[in-house]
Amino acid sequence: HNPEEIARSGWLDPRTEIRPSPIQGRGMYAVAPIAAGEPVVIWSGVVCTTAEIEVGKVAPRSTVAIGEGVYLGHPVGAYDRDRDDRGDFINHSCDPNVWMADAVTQTARRSIDAGEELTTDYATIEADETDVKPWECRCALHGVGGESPDMIGDSTGCNRSTAATSPRS
Repeated sequence: HNPEEIARSGWLDPRTEIRPSPIQGRGMYAVAPIAAGEPVVIWSGVVCTTAEIEVGKVAPRSTVAIGEGVYLGHPVGAYDRDRDDRGDFINHSCDPNVWMADAVTQTARRSIDAGEELTTDYATIEADETDVKPWECRCALHGVGGESPDMIGDSTGCNRSTAATSPRS
């Protein structure tokens, strides 16, 4: 893998593709089996702070929390979601098949079959779990359209109101 390309645009497992999703919009799918523990997505961007985001130095919807008040993001004018952030097309599930291995790497939580949509629990990538957004969870645990006012999520059941698309700022 080219380190410069990963730093600019991140990395997606070549066994994945983006296509229409019954969960919401576009989703990420396995085109070949992926074993548990294998990396699937490595996020990229430049390290930025909440203050830099608030004053508009960072492209909208390009950020992901990597620590308390610290994010990866892309400079305004330099970000194209389809080109630079294909990992952003992973949809939510309260029982995901992809999980965070570290601050920037998502790995297969279990074996994933070819044709299966990859999902992650957005509760694991929220910077502030008290920041309740008007999201509607559409994961398979409770069917499309379920909603809960509780923002705290876990993988044992859908108890969180979440976005059906990425929560990135």
